[in-house]
Amino acid sequence: SSTETAAPRGIAARASGALRTTGRVLAGVALLALALALAAALLGYSALDPSLNTVTARPAANPLGVPGAWIADLVLQLFGYAAAALVLPVAVAGVRQLRGNGATPWRRMALASLFGIVTAAATLGIALPGPDARLPSGAGGITGLIAARLTTIAGDTAWLAEVPVALLAALLLGLAALALLA
Repeated sequence: SSTETAAPRGIAARASGALRTTGRVLAGVALLALALALAAALLGYSALDPSLNTVTARPAANPLGVPGAWIADLVLQLFGYAAAALVLPVAVAGVRQLRGNGATPWRRMALASLFGIVTAAATLGIALPGPDARLPSGAGGITGLIAARLTTIAGDTAWLAEVPVALLAALLLGLAALALLA
């Protein structure tokens, strides 16, 4: 009698484990596909493609078509060249899922990655101010433009007149970005 009840439980446990493994593998593959799609959209960015800021009858040259053009435009407007750093955490999460490591520290990893990307964008905006040939919002995107403006305001104060605020801010933010993204 005990062997009759143990067998169905064993089958249920194995089926449940197989479903969990399949779900984990599918999640890992989906995250890796998302990382590759984001990389393709960013690499295929063209300011001439239809997007949030461009209305045109021209077909999108982005490898992912109009959705890729919109996504690339949005993240490049926000973070400039630092948007490329969005690909790595998504890919790492996918590999962790595939290897069975799970996504237990995913909140901490996501927050650290986002902070690192924001600081990298701010650093680019301070170090390379002004418009960029490929990106209308500049090398650091809107985030970099805001950071550059804040350092200009801070540098205009009398007590900071002798300190190269932009250089100091770029250095500190760059070090913080490297520490968080490494």
